[in-house]
Amino acid sequence: MSTDLDAMADGIGSPRDFASFLARFATEVERKPDEWNNVYLSTFLEAMDRWISSSIDNADTIGGQLVRQQPSWKLFGRLLLAAAT
Repeated sequence: MSTDLDAMADGIGSPRDFASFLARFATEVERKPDEWNNVYLSTFLEAMDRWISSSIDNADTIGGQLVRQQPSWKLFGRLLLAAAT
């Protein structure tokens, strides 16, 4: 995983930031598919499910991120990265 993408995910604070992150993420996966574990949608979604399911014990967090009534854009970015690796 690109450390630049990791830093971008941590900096997501708005829908615009999330859209920029998604565009960069898609480019990285397309350019360097060997660096990602889950480049196919089916395995990606399975990994996303595992990441969320492993966090359900504490209803206030997902993947260590505090979740209030509405998840943040940053959480969506972290979720995508977790599922891809």
